[in-house]
Amino acid sequence: ALQSRGVALAALGRKEEALASYNRAADLAEKRALSQDGGLFAAVLSSRASLLLELGRKEPALADLRLALQNASQDPRARAAIQKRIDELR
Repeated sequence: ALQSRGVALAALGRKEEALASYNRAADLAEKRALSQDGGLFAAVLSSRASLLLELGRKEPALADLRLALQNASQDPRARAAIQKRIDELR
């Protein structure tokens, strides 16, 4: 729900509010990832990275993408997509 809220806020141009929503979603997803699959955490981090890039914050975006890669599910397509984004930003 918080990730969807972040998407909606970003679409409305309310990027700082969207970032706050993504931050909260990442905190909750990280806690969940400790006991379950990290796929949700990776998805939230990837979304937050996209917003950070829109805000011109490349280094924090790269950090989120690297952490997303570490927590991504074992789905090779998901991992490849995250790795591709990292490679494009280098």
